[in-house]
Amino acid sequence: MTPLLLVEDDPSVRSMLSTFLELEGYAVEAVSSTREALERLSRRSYPLVVSDIYIDNRTGIDILHAARESSPETKVILMSARGSMETVMAATQGGAYDYLAKPFEFDDLLKILKRAEGAAAVDDEELEPEEPLPTEMIGSSPKM
Repeated sequence: MTPLLLVEDDPSVRSMLSTFLELEGYAVEAVSSTREALERLSRRSYPLVVSDIYIDNRTGIDILHAARESSPETKVILMSARGSMETVMAATQGGAYDYLAKPFEFDDLLKILKRAEGAAAVDDEELEPEEPLPTEMIGSSPKM
């Protein structure tokens, strides 16, 4: 099960998303405030973070920065019902993997998460050392 930190202040949305994501095989840790999210991120890293942008006196952008500082490989998906173009730009410039405007379909979130997991796998492969290419000659020619 892939660990996922969910940050959502609305209890009903948090509950629905947690249930859906757990049924899809994620190990969800759900919190309702930026303070709780920042505490969790200070203790461990998560491969995936899904966070509302407008939560309390701090924002999902703060969570984005903390998650990326904790682990640069963390994929952060931000969501908001009050998003503006400036918000989307701030999210992407801050390193968010993706942005979802509320309301959204569960399947849309799932597609983004699967794509993020695939991107993380590619990132891991890029870290693996490549085998050296063979340096032997394959053929010969009279001119050689």
